[in-house]
Amino acid sequence: MYRLRLLKIRGSKLCLPQGPPTFPDTLRYLYWNSYPLKSLPTNFIAEKLVELDMRGSQLEILWEGAPNLVNLKHINLSESMHLTQVPDISRALNVKSVNLWFCARLTEVPSYFQLLTELKILSLIGCPSLSKLSGLPKSLTKLRVLTKPFEHDMSNCRARRNCCSSKLERFPRILEPMEFLEYLRLEFAAIKELPLSIKNLTGLKLLSLRFCQNLEFLPDNIHSLSSLQELDIGFCRKLESLPELPSSLTKLDARFCTSLKTMSSSIPLVKQNWDDFFNEEYYSEEFIFLGCEMLDENARRVIMNEALFRVLRLATLYSKYGSDRSKFDLRLNRSFWPGSEIPRWFSHKSDESSICINLPHPDCWYNSSSYLGLVFCLVLEFHDPMLTPNDHWQLYVHGESVYMFPNGDLWKQRERMSSYISFHYHYNYISDSCSFSYDNTNEMNIDGALRFEYLYVFMDNTYGEFLRSNNGQIDSHGNKFPRTATVDFQDSEAFGEYIKLAEEGRCDDANGITGFTSPTAAASFFFSLDEKYEKLVKIKKCGVHLLYTQEADRFGYVRQIVSESSGDHEAVYSSEESDQEDQDEE
Repeated sequence: MYRLRLLKIRGSKLCLPQGPPTFPDTLRYLYWNSYPLKSLPTNFIAEKLVELDMRGSQLEILWEGAPNLVNLKHINLSESMHLTQVPDISRALNVKSVNLWFCARLTEVPSYFQLLTELKILSLIGCPSLSKLSGLPKSLTKLRVLTKPFEHDMSNCRARRNCCSSKLERFPRILEPMEFLEYLRLEFAAIKELPLSIKNLTGLKLLSLRFCQNLEFLPDNIHSLSSLQELDIGFCRKLESLPELPSSLTKLDARFCTSLKTMSSSIPLVKQNWDDFFNEEYYSEEFIFLGCEMLDENARRVIMNEALFRVLRLATLYSKYGSDRSKFDLRLNRSFWPGSEIPRWFSHKSDESSICINLPHPDCWYNSSSYLGLVFCLVLEFHDPMLTPNDHWQLYVHGESVYMFPNGDLWKQRERMSSYISFHYHYNYISDSCSFSYDNTNEMNIDGALRFEYLYVFMDNTYGEFLRSNNGQIDSHGNKFPRTATVDFQDSEAFGEYIKLAEEGRCDDANGITGFTSPTAAASFFFSLDEKYEKLVKIKKCGVHLLYTQEADRFGYVRQIVSESSGDHEAVYSSEESDQEDQDEE
């Protein structure tokens, strides 16, 4: 077939009774799933080949020498469990992606890879024999290295128990700036440290070091990664301290860093424009320190200030860009850290799982241009949750609120207030997926790791939207409000119902809401957990705080306002208020 350009063969039981096939040199695309031979034929000509996909093959070596691969752009040899070395693609100067998933015997990525100046994606997931990463090309945008051994099929994979540990102990030096590398995953690697040259990853947005059990410290200059948005160091059990982190960081997952004791403050105490940190794709703020019970008091104070800073930053940006909610992942608006007392910063506190607060008239608290939403804090007491090997332990917090208008009418609302706590590892890349319980890793036994109290801080940016006028149907006084209505909260199970107090009856005096009319309003909040987890976790205390833009000043936020008299823009910053609040916290 001298003009054949595309050849696609699927099936693992295909027999080749007359020896290796002879391919025409016109091939542009070759897909052969479960290729049964140890190599391609010696007369294989790949000069016109654009994409080579031989996933699940029996290949030990793809070809001899360095063929002319001037047109090759994509190569996929994933699940080739017998492949011992990366095929020589040193002449494939236009290659864009190399997928070596689950090549269990692969030991090294050769140094000539740094010459592949068009290479953008390199995937080395499930390569337990990998011991050396040599030079990396400047063009890389995604580098995925997960050296945990797996039992794998096309639909699922599990971490093997009692298997050899990772052999990748060093990450290569970065000799020059790599502004295109945005995603770096080094999960399950045996590295003890990252090189100081990590600062040259100037475009890095995500760095995952999860399950790097030998990692002892992060380089002090990691704060110079000004584009870094997500840092995952979960289950790095030898890590004892965290240096100053980039101010651009919006997500830090340090769950079960069981040796972590100290943490440096990363709050940028200088004037800045938070718009610089806004992610055009999506934005969230998340700080997780579950299972970090060795943290000293100073570290817990630092985390508390970090949590409040990030609540303010998210709320401020949401108030500016929230008209397009698709850019905000409000489910990942949360912070966890060890603690048993609601921070002093919260203006309303309760020693129960519910709280009632008095509010001024709706025209005062909600219609204010500086109102940003409500911040909640819960004290969760864990009772040593025992996990079964396949338990996808997910804990949801639910909230119910009752708002009383000044005229005595009620608005009831129930929603899933926040996202879940998960003890399930999941990594997805296009159609392939790795998913397993943490209990399936011999490095981590989660039993007994949660036996204390934790503070859980999250925010409801949408609270009060039921007061917003909607074509004359919704009125803050309740005069034109419909009998029942539904509020559309993104990714939640929110619903609301407007009820005349005369039909509902008087409110419970114990909740602090009494009478039919008042110049003020009142709100009650009731928090609960999924029923099946009530014996494992208890909500002991709760707190709520109304958030306003003025509180962002303490963190050096510069906001532009318009003078009513002149129309000129001026910056607002209050250092005295900031200093006083810091002293109060201490």
